[in-house]
Amino acid sequence: MHAAGTLVDMTSRLTDAKGARLNHQTLVSGFAEYMVLPEIGTIKIRDDMPLDQASFLACCMPTGFGAVCNAAGVKPGDSVAIWGMGGIGLNAVRGAKLRGADPIIGVDLEGSKEAIAREFGVTHFINSSTQDPVPIIQELTGGGAKYCIGAMDDPGGITQASWALGLGGTLVQIGIPPEKSMTQIPMSYTPVHCKSVVGTLYGNIRPQEDIPTFANMAMKGELALDKLITKKFKLEEINQVAEALKKRQIIGRWVCEW
Repeated sequence: MHAAGTLVDMTSRLTDAKGARLNHQTLVSGFAEYMVLPEIGTIKIRDDMPLDQASFLACCMPTGFGAVCNAAGVKPGDSVAIWGMGGIGLNAVRGAKLRGADPIIGVDLEGSKEAIAREFGVTHFINSSTQDPVPIIQELTGGGAKYCIGAMDDPGGITQASWALGLGGTLVQIGIPPEKSMTQIPMSYTPVHCKSVVGTLYGNIRPQEDIPTFANMAMKGELALDKLITKKFKLEEINQVAEALKKRQIIGRWVCEW
């Protein structure tokens, strides 16, 4: 439904200056000057938080952090492997580090993501465009990770993550694959090895309670959100940014200066 560019009722509330229909993005919209929403949908954060960092509280920070802390419930010493070292994946890394996970393994198709992944807390990094992460993770964890976090939407990566699980392991899937795609997961091992597949949306957080807490954590430097920002751009440069995104050239998060 979200791919159709509509709201839940399959209509759009947006038009351009000539009256032609504009699409919504994931049932809401971005880059809008004005928005109508219920009061419960607004959350006040502390006045001293920089807006460039506050923007991350709307999606990538709670989504990645919550996948580790809420959906997975990672505890100290748990082994965690995270696919996708973008904004969501890096926040998952940060959550795993604050939870005391070990090892924390970052997987990405781009070797250029290694430096920032290590800055956020990975103990090992695997460039999956040149190495098969499954046997490496199995060796690092003594048979497979307790938690594999899928901060990507590629069915092939999800399949890799499922193979990299250890006995009793859990695959926590964040990324949403294309609607018509199919993912090959070796289900014959799922009951025998007591493995689980869990989906998570927005990190399973309680927005009204958790977002102000995250803002406090960010201002203490615990979340390293300032390090997530690697570039700022103007709105009129959005097409170039979209092209860079397609080419996987974005490291960390680029922030639009409104």
